[in-house]
Amino acid sequence: MHLNGRRVCARCYYAMRTPQPCPECGRKVFLTGFMNDRKVCADCSGTPVAMACPGCGSIEEVRKHHLCVECRRPIAIQQLLADGAGKIRDELQPLAQYLITHHGSAVSLERWLHKSKCAAVLRELADGFLPLTAEAIITRARTGQSVAFLLSLLVRSGVLPELDVEVARFGHWLNEWLDGIDHPEDRLILRRYCTWELLRSTRSFRAASRAASSPAAGFQRQRSALKHCAALLHEVRAQRETVVTFPQRRLDTLLNGSLKRPEFVGDS
Repeated sequence: MHLNGRRVCARCYYAMRTPQPCPECGRKVFLTGFMNDRKVCADCSGTPVAMACPGCGSIEEVRKHHLCVECRRPIAIQQLLADGAGKIRDELQPLAQYLITHHGSAVSLERWLHKSKCAAVLRELADGFLPLTAEAIITRARTGQSVAFLLSLLVRSGVLPELDVEVARFGHWLNEWLDGIDHPEDRLILRRYCTWELLRSTRSFRAASRAASSPAAGFQRQRSALKHCAALLHEVRAQRETVVTFPQRRLDTLLNGSLKRPEFVGDS
């Protein structure tokens, strides 16, 4: 390979595609010139700038493609959000603009577009396979971290209306979880317990508290409380009782954490 009239081995040529400190001026740029048999930047060697990005002229960034990562940003976003006809649907235009203007690092954005599970969900939104609703996104994305990030991104960009992401996630989980409770009366008790006790206390705490604990951690505690309550109701029914008829002494013992002790069966 030749560079500025000088023969360069393939190893050195491709190494030049990574910015390095110039031994003459100290700038971290592509070292595509030579001075005293050392690689230096084009300015110090007095040679034409080589390997610059044709879009912006940058010589300060690792390049694996023809354009630098910043110049590839709108192209990558177009590829992600365009439908089969190559057009970004109107509802997703605010997201495209947001990713162009507000996402700080083009490198991290490109990595996210290629490796994140959220990108696959966005592709389905772009193609119209997935409805543009919080409920549909939560159902499809499944993983908690992916759901929280994607919904927050869509809200911040104006694609979705303002919503409490953690509340939406918890509500979705609650409906699915209650569907797995066999007895209708138990489902009703658990929903009322959640609505009038757990969620009300959570809203009050979040409104008044300045604690650093995350909303996600708070809702995880609510899930644990509901599961414990469901286990209690299951044990009551296993003993052929109801919440109304179950002896207070046995109920107190269960609530004190001895839910699985066999001696409760048949106690009076």
